[in-house]
Amino acid sequence: MAKKDLNEMSFLDHLEELRWLLVKSTIAILVMATVTFFVSDFVFNDVIFGPTKADFITYRFFCDLSHQLGFAESICVTDMAFIIQNTNMEGQINILIWTCITAGFILAFPFILWQIWQFISPALYEKEKKHAKLFVFTSSFLRPLLSVMLLKINSTLIPTLACLKPV
Repeated sequence: MAKKDLNEMSFLDHLEELRWLLVKSTIAILVMATVTFFVSDFVFNDVIFGPTKADFITYRFFCDLSHQLGFAESICVTDMAFIIQNTNMEGQINILIWTCITAGFILAFPFILWQIWQFISPALYEKEKKHAKLFVFTSSFLRPLLSVMLLKINSTLIPTLACLKPV
């Protein structure tokens, strides 16, 4: 479909653009979910369950930092034994499928965000565009920094909700 000028687009033209945005986003998610399926061993062992191992990079960083600050072994993680339990018969395949779809969404998110931006940016003023770009840039860096700490808090304070039970 040829792009029309913003002033010429009717309501149905806007709906057509939104439909194509959703189709492209869904295709991107499915492609990334398929890629994730083929590397699911890495995703589960190193990404999802990586923080359950004592040699996780963040734990090593904090341990080295505690040695440099003179705290010795006070904040070093030495043992993180977890029991992973699945109580549903089809739970393993469901976890695999939903993990692939979720990882597909995460990996496709920059493309989805770009598609959304292309859809809404013609309606924004320059000042609004500037603030929106700053918000997206800032939030994209803060989320990964908090993820590891949130997993640690969930696994120690709320083990039943995290489905990880400390031994």
